[in-house]
Amino acid sequence: FEKGSDDYVRYDGIAEVLKASPTGVYQPPGAPPVKPAPGAPAVTLADDGALAEALTRLAGYRSAKLKPRIPTILRSTTPQQVWAATEPAFEESKGIFTLSADAPPDASREVCAAAAGRLQALGTQVIAALKAKIEKYQLKMNNPWSFTNVEKTDIKTTQAAWNEMAACETKFQEALLIMGGKGDWPEADKFRKDSADRRAAYEQLGKQYIVPGYYSGGGWGAVW
Repeated sequence: FEKGSDDYVRYDGIAEVLKASPTGVYQPPGAPPVKPAPGAPAVTLADDGALAEALTRLAGYRSAKLKPRIPTILRSTTPQQVWAATEPAFEESKGIFTLSADAPPDASREVCAAAAGRLQALGTQVIAALKAKIEKYQLKMNNPWSFTNVEKTDIKTTQAAWNEMAACETKFQEALLIMGGKGDWPEADKFRKDSADRRAAYEQLGKQYIVPGYYSGGGWGAVW
């Protein structure tokens, strides 16, 4: 199987379960020993139900390990950093829910909630600060030659940052679809709406972050 594919993830999980139960006899962790009735076979991992239960337990164990990523998300100082800290948990969640759709989603949802809160807080700050910068530059728009090289570089860098932040929101919305797992999750609707609103704001402001062209007699050109 191709590494990273759903089949690879599932068979890797089965291999891990078999390491814990080399004989293939399934005994849930912490449960008292159960002897099969006389003449009845022991429950083994060849039984689909037993294997599914074992994989769900393994997925739950892996899911719990997502929580330590939350402090890094909360310490992030840019939307790009938030996504960089969230993305590994997203990739791990894809594997977790491939192992078992019934894996508990609590930890992955907590990661999403932390990322959503941090993205919202940072987005509010960033949008306000850079709107103020746009207003400052707009005073020069009628005289594009007045822009210094430092200002031109700042505008180009900031426009690229807007695009990066919008891309982070798109990826975050994709993560919400996977990391929510099964069952009702009312908060997800708000997370998606807030993210869509931030992305729209980033995209709109990115379009404003340009220096107008100039007329040189031969047509309009860029000041760059």
